Amino acid sequence: MSDTARKILLGIFLVGVGGIATELWLLGHYEELDQIIPLALAATGTVAVLITVEMPTSATVQMLQFVMLLFVVSGFQRFSSVRLRTRNCNK
Repeated sequence: MSDTARKILLGIFLVGVGGIATELWLLGHYEELDQIIPLALAATGTVAVLITVEMPTSATVQMLQFVMLLFVVSGFQRFSSVRLRTRNCNK
């Protein structure tokens, strides 16, 4: 992948994460600990992307990959939590 394409994709990521974080903040999605996790991940992801764009070394790329893994794990955790609550409501 070319350097330009990589920067475009990272820019799209920043716009998306920034929009989601802004929406969560405006909805007051920061009252409990499990609601703060997406905001903290958004901030961490933003910092990781900016560091990777400025210093694209193997260490910063690995850091970015780890942060993206945290995004995935957080999504799975949230999905299973919602699924469990839905299943308990049907009983």
